[in-house]
Amino acid sequence: MSSVFVIIFSLLVCVDLAAVRDEKRIYGGRFVNPGEFPWMVFIRLTDELNCSGFLISPSFVLTAAHCMFRPVEELWARLGTVDRESGPQYRFQSLLVHPDYSNLTYYGDIALLKLTSPVDFNENVNRICLANNADYYLPNIPVLQMGWGRFSNETADITRILKVTEEGYIFDHDVCSYMFNLFNYTLWNGTVCIRNSGSDGVCEGDSGGPLVTRNGDTYIAIGLESIGFYDNCNVDNTFAEIFTELLHHRQWIIDNTDENIC
Repeated sequence: MSSVFVIIFSLLVCVDLAAVRDEKRIYGGRFVNPGEFPWMVFIRLTDELNCSGFLISPSFVLTAAHCMFRPVEELWARLGTVDRESGPQYRFQSLLVHPDYSNLTYYGDIALLKLTSPVDFNENVNRICLANNADYYLPNIPVLQMGWGRFSNETADITRILKVTEEGYIFDHDVCSYMFNLFNYTLWNGTVCIRNSGSDGVCEGDSGGPLVTRNGDTYIAIGLESIGFYDNCNVDNTFAEIFTELLHHRQWIIDNTDENIC
């Protein structure tokens, strides 16, 4: 497949359309301490594939719709641990994919999983609140990205311990949309564009995890890992990464949960 070369702000960007990937992982970054991000959920899909999710109430986990290709009774998860190979396994009783989700455009790439029974909150298990106003999406706001995916281009192995990168920031949506339109890809409403100031970022193996920012000492989930347009895990940071915007879908989330969502 031929590559598309785009000159933007005197930057030559080489984008191979074959590098559109829907599984992501943290490249670079650092290991997470126990209890640091107690909302994180490791979701096992198959022996070879996993996604992330995050707890938004005692019973409900948000994740990416494109991860949900297996029957819900075949999925299991780990909560309250940074080690994906330790701790109790949790099961889900139901799955709801956004009704407008498209596996062609990735619009509405969001899904709700309901645990078989609610969890008790403690120092290692807790929910994260969702964005409730547009101020969280202003350009250049710093963000965190986290997950259990592959951590090096030199290996197919995924990390055992949860990792996080804090080098990301919100990229102007209009500029991002213009860049994507140059190779005939429409950036839909309800998305967030992220650039990274270094080589850290997300790539294969960890879709569904949260895009997080800080409000004082409080973490707020503003997005959900969806798709990436990059080659070589975007280590040269030539293009933006795309997340599902949670403010856009907040009312759908509230309408389809029977617990308080902050």
